[in-house]
Amino acid sequence: MNGFIVSALDKKGDSYYFISNTNPILWTDDKNKAKVFKSYSNTVYELEDNFISLTGTINYTNVTSIVILEYVNDVEVGRCKFL
Repeated sequence: MNGFIVSALDKKGDSYYFISNTNPILWTDDKNKAKVFKSYSNTVYELEDNFISLTGTINYTNVTSIVILEYVNDVEVGRCKFL
C-alpha cells in the first residue's frame, strides 16, 4: 500500500480502527479494508468535511485520538494526529 489512511485508537490503547468510507464515516478493524488516500491534503480535506462526525466519535465512543498514517510499500513512514 502507498498512500495515507486514517486510524483511531481506543482508550485502552490496544485496538485500532480504520476509516473504510468517508461519506458516511464507516470504521473497520481490518487495515486492509481501510480507504487509501493519494495525498495528505486530500485526507485532511475529507476529514475536515466530516469534522462534526469525527468529534462525535471521540466524545461518545471509546476512541481517544484520530491520526493520519502514511504508508510507502506497506511500511508506515509517518503519522500526524488529526484529533
